[in-house]
Amino acid sequence: MKVGKNNFRPPPKVDSRVVRIEPRNPPPPVNFVEWDGMVRLCFNRKNKTLRSVFTTKSVLNLLEKNFRTYHALKNLPLPETFNTNTVKIIGKLIVLLKQM
Repeated sequence: MKVGKNNFRPPPKVDSRVVRIEPRNPPPPVNFVEWDGMVRLCFNRKNKTLRSVFTTKSVLNLLEKNFRTYHALKNLPLPETFNTNTVKIIGKLIVLLKQM
Protein backbone atom coordinates (compact mmCIF):
# COMPACT_ATOMS: atom_id res chain seq x y z
CA MET A 1 0.00 0.00 0.00
CA LYS A 2 1.42 3.36 -1.02
CA VAL A 3 1.53 6.13 1.59
CA GLY A 4 1.65 9.71 0.35
CA LYS A 5 4.15 12.33 1.50
CA ASN A 6 1.36 14.49 2.94
CA ASN A 7 0.62 11.89 5.64
CA PHE A 8 3.82 12.88 7.48
CA ARG A 9 4.89 16.05 9.25
CA PRO A 10 7.18 17.39 7.94
CA PRO A 11 6.58 15.73 4.57
CA PRO A 12 9.59 13.65 3.42
CA LYS A 13 11.18 13.97 0.00
CA VAL A 14 10.34 10.35 -0.86
CA ASP A 15 7.21 8.21 -1.09
CA SER A 16 6.61 5.47 1.45
CA ARG A 17 4.97 2.07 1.37
CA VAL A 18 3.47 -0.22 3.99
CA VAL A 19 4.69 -3.80 3.86
CA ARG A 20 2.64 -6.63 5.30
CA ILE A 21 4.67 -9.54 6.62
CA GLU A 22 2.85 -12.78 7.38
CA PRO A 23 4.43 -15.83 9.01
CA ARG A 24 4.54 -19.03 6.97
CA ASN A 25 3.16 -22.25 8.31
CA PRO A 26 5.20 -24.42 8.55
CA PRO A 27 8.16 -22.09 9.07
CA PRO A 28 10.95 -22.29 6.48
CA PRO A 29 13.99 -24.42 7.39
CA VAL A 30 16.34 -21.57 8.34
CA ASN A 31 18.68 -21.01 11.24
CA PHE A 32 16.79 -18.32 13.15
CA VAL A 33 19.92 -17.00 14.87
CA GLU A 34 21.49 -16.35 11.45
CA TRP A 35 18.22 -14.92 10.12
CA ASP A 36 17.96 -12.58 13.11
CA GLY A 37 21.52 -11.41 12.48
CA MET A 38 20.74 -10.73 8.82
CA VAL A 39 17.57 -8.79 9.65
CA ARG A 40 19.38 -6.75 12.29
CA LEU A 41 22.16 -6.02 9.80
CA CYS A 42 19.67 -4.87 7.15
CA PHE A 43 17.56 -2.67 9.42
CA ASN A 44 20.03 -1.54 12.07
CA ARG A 45 20.20 2.05 10.83
CA LYS A 46 17.09 3.92 9.81
CA ASN A 47 16.92 5.57 6.38
CA LYS A 48 19.71 3.29 5.11
CA THR A 49 19.22 1.41 1.86
CA LEU A 50 20.20 -2.24 1.58
CA ARG A 51 22.72 -1.29 -1.07
CA SER A 52 24.48 1.13 1.25
CA VAL A 53 24.41 -1.43 4.08
CA PHE A 54 25.98 -4.20 1.99
CA THR A 55 28.67 -2.00 0.50
CA THR A 56 30.18 -0.77 3.78
CA LYS A 57 33.61 -2.15 4.64
CA SER A 58 32.51 -3.46 8.02
CA VAL A 59 29.66 -5.51 6.52
CA LEU A 60 31.87 -6.79 3.68
CA ASN A 61 34.49 -7.86 6.23
CA LEU A 62 31.78 -9.58 8.29
CA LEU A 63 30.51 -11.42 5.20
CA GLU A 64 34.04 -12.54 4.35
CA LYS A 65 34.70 -13.72 7.91
CA ASN A 66 31.41 -15.63 8.02
CA PHE A 67 32.08 -17.20 4.61
CA ARG A 68 35.53 -18.37 5.74
CA THR A 69 34.14 -19.65 9.07
CA TYR A 70 31.35 -21.56 7.32
CA HIS A 71 33.83 -23.26 5.00
CA ALA A 72 36.15 -24.08 7.90
CA LEU A 73 33.33 -25.61 9.99
CA LYS A 74 32.12 -27.72 7.05
CA ASN A 75 35.71 -28.70 6.09
CA LEU A 76 35.17 -27.19 2.65
CA PRO A 77 38.03 -25.63 0.71
CA LEU A 78 37.68 -21.98 -0.19
CA PRO A 79 37.11 -21.46 -3.90
CA GLU A 80 40.36 -20.73 -5.72
CA THR A 81 38.91 -17.49 -7.01
CA PHE A 82 37.86 -16.31 -3.55
CA ASN A 83 39.19 -12.92 -2.48
CA THR A 84 37.89 -9.62 -1.16
CA ASN A 85 36.35 -8.80 -4.56
CA THR A 86 34.32 -12.00 -4.24
CA VAL A 87 32.83 -10.67 -1.01
CA LYS A 88 31.89 -7.42 -2.75
CA ILE A 89 30.17 -9.43 -5.46
CA ILE A 90 28.32 -11.49 -2.83
CA GLY A 91 27.11 -8.25 -1.22
CA LYS A 92 25.86 -6.98 -4.57
CA LEU A 93 24.09 -10.28 -5.25
CA ILE A 94 22.32 -10.08 -1.90
CA VAL A 95 21.11 -6.59 -2.77
CA LEU A 96 19.88 -7.78 -6.17
CA LEU A 97 18.04 -10.72 -4.60
CA LYS A 98 16.31 -8.42 -2.14
CA GLN A 99 15.03 -6.33 -5.06
CA MET A 100 13.25 -9.30 -6.64
